[in-house]
Amino acid sequence: MKKKSVTKFICIGMLLALGSMGAIGCGSTQEEAVVVVTDDDAGYVYSLAEVKRGNVVLSKSLNTKYVQTKEQEVSFGEGGKKIEKVYVREGDHVKVGDILAEVSIGSLEEDIARLEYEIEKEELEKSYLDAHEQFELTGSYHSMAYYSDCEEEDLEEKEERDADIRESYQNQREDYEDDLEFDRAQLAKLKEELASSRLYATMNGMVYTVEKDLEGTTSKKGEVIMTIIDGTDGMFEMEEPDYAKYFHEGDMLTLEIAYGAAKGTYEVMPYQIGAWGEKQYFSIYDGPENDGIEVQTTGTIYVLLDQKENVLYLPNECIYRADNKNYVYVLDEQNMKTVCWVETGLAGNKETEIISGLSEGDTVVKR
Repeated sequence: MKKKSVTKFICIGMLLALGSMGAIGCGSTQEEAVVVVTDDDAGYVYSLAEVKRGNVVLSKSLNTKYVQTKEQEVSFGEGGKKIEKVYVREGDHVKVGDILAEVSIGSLEEDIARLEYEIEKEELEKSYLDAHEQFELTGSYHSMAYYSDCEEEDLEEKEERDADIRESYQNQREDYEDDLEFDRAQLAKLKEELASSRLYATMNGMVYTVEKDLEGTTSKKGEVIMTIIDGTDGMFEMEEPDYAKYFHEGDMLTLEIAYGAAKGTYEVMPYQIGAWGEKQYFSIYDGPENDGIEVQTTGTIYVLLDQKENVLYLPNECIYRADNKNYVYVLDEQNMKTVCWVETGLAGNKETEIISGLSEGDTVVKR
């Protein structure tokens, strides 16, 4: 039974081979023919591909994710202090100026209140000096004027006394200024310490992330403990600086989201290419109607790397390489595989450009 089966395949192979004898160049003109070449023990099935003319495209799919372009990363300005209180949770909505968290402040608020009182008191007392000085000088003038028969030495004595009065008040003013300068510096330092011990929202938005179990731990300078995002504005972010050169202002690109409520095909455009660095951004131009895109939703952007138009090509799987040269397999008159050397151009996603060695309509053996 096995011998009859082999003979049957041989006959089929011979019939198909006869249909492909009109070959030119290295290949034949039969597209997608199946040729069976057998010996006494085994059979081999070959699938043929035709050399065609058209476009060869090389593109790449790049991963991207949806992020908020307006975001506040929250961190303490100094470390080493106990985190006393966290006032917000993930999902909370905050406004500019809202307190988010604070470290232990001890008696800071009381110290600030005391200094503010002292400064206010010193400023008030300093403001009285002018009136007091004028009162003493005026009193001295009236006293001398009452006695019209004052001697010249009495007038000199008055002038000396007035000078002493002025000097005394000037010294008091300087003392107050010194005290005020010192207290104001202390107050500024305490307020700065208080400000650094508290974290405030600098934008309206939603608390997107908060590190877990912060209360009772020690603050670390510059370590991001929470983020706030503006849910009204978002873009797709990509970290592929090596491919940034392939994008241009005004390009319309295809973006695919494969999963989730935002699943679908979108049209996006590069956003502010001049400001790109390690990260690249794309704004949404058009897309399906859905419930919106959630932050961190991933997608794929397809970018054109190269393209050849109206050229000869073969499927990539037909091309082999040896000794730094490219070749294909064709069938000879006995339907046996033989090597045909070819010169190739652009190797695209699915097809490879054929520059020489084959003609349009020739057929080669697929892998």
